[in-house]
Amino acid sequence: MSPEDREADVAQKIELYLDGGAERVWIVRPRNRTVTVHRPGGDAHTYSARDTLTSENAAFPVPGFELPLADLFAEAGP
Repeated sequence: MSPEDREADVAQKIELYLDGGAERVWIVRPRNRTVTVHRPGGDAHTYSARDTLTSENAAFPVPGFELPLADLFAEAGP
């Protein structure tokens, strides 16, 4: 999400993607250092920088996929 994104607009986009056949929609909130994974049927789970997303969370058909969210939110060096 960008700082200017409104929650209502983001919720509408999530619904559009899921209605269009997406298996998962990730909403990344850099300020909060969270990723919310939305699934069809209204199921959603929020993960923090302490968590690791896996193939199952991400709906990737790649066995063993892991994304430590601390890496995603790590500050880039100079």
